[in-house]
Amino acid sequence: MANANFAMETEQDGVLPFLDALVKQTNNKLAHGVYRKKTYTDRYLNAPSTTEEIINPNAQGRTYI
Repeated sequence: MANANFAMETEQDGVLPFLDALVKQTNNKLAHGVYRKKTYTDRYLNAPSTTEEIINPNAQGRTYI
């Protein structure tokens, strides 16, 4: 059986980051927004530039692995 490790975040000032959401509690109501870490750069990898292209004659279009 595999061992699993869990971390527990606590609410600070009525705000709790959870996955990519920011959950806020105000007057016993919950609201949410997008959560980004301080290191977030809004950059993404271009898949074709980082993968090997394979042309499959039976497929429509190209396949990347």
